[in-house]
Amino acid sequence: MRSGSAPLAIDGRRLIALATGAPLWRSLASGDRGDDVLAVQSELTRLGYPTEQDGVMGRATFRALAALRSDLKLPAAADPILDLSDVVWLPQAEVAVDQCAGVLGTNVGSGDELIRLPVRAVSARLSTVPVPRVPGPRSITVGSVTVPVGDDGAVTSEASLDGLSSLPEFAAAAQKGGAASVPASWALSTPVTVQVVPPVALWDMKDGAACIQPARGRPVLVRVLGSDLGQSFVSVGEGGELGDVVVSPRKTRTCR
Repeated sequence: MRSGSAPLAIDGRRLIALATGAPLWRSLASGDRGDDVLAVQSELTRLGYPTEQDGVMGRATFRALAALRSDLKLPAAADPILDLSDVVWLPQAEVAVDQCAGVLGTNVGSGDELIRLPVRAVSARLSTVPVPRVPGPRSITVGSVTVPVGDDGAVTSEASLDGLSSLPEFAAAAQKGGAASVPASWALSTPVTVQVVPPVALWDMKDGAACIQPARGRPVLVRVLGSDLGQSFVSVGEGGELGDVVVSPRKTRTCR
């Protein structure tokens, strides 16, 4: 189903599909104001029927609606009003139909299901964001889909949410309704080359960096990424490698 089309009719009256950022919850008459009015104006403009973006139902907005109705070969509205019963609200400009429950020619009542859309993720967030962590952009992988994730563990882009929604793992979890949990792996978008060294090989620790002495050459400044069970994880930067290091260096020299 596409916004700006007339996909179905009830009692011979064709309904207009509109995708608006704020769902329509009332009929809109001349002079009405609000975010829902602005959402209608924005969608009409996107569909090629430009109108003022002032959040007020005025003449320009009704002219745009009249032009849309004319192009869809719908009769002109008798009154300056966008009747809620004339609109099929869509969450996106184009949506895939999962199932058509309505049967041609049968009676329908208020609240009856006519068209079912696939369950879609409207937000996604890691349940736990590990700390401390190496700075840098990250992504998560769920099944066969990898999408970027923010420092706070949130997935924000519509394309990424659509990708997660297409997974069978999501569909299975979403059947339970409400919030769905799926396992995911979390990783740096660009891998960092890490070398493991003894903690005693480091000196002059400051602001997450330290000095280390390679077997040959001058001391090198490294970024300390973490430590665990008598091991320190360091990165030289720019994909560099230390090779062998001096375990007990002369710590009178500096690398800064």
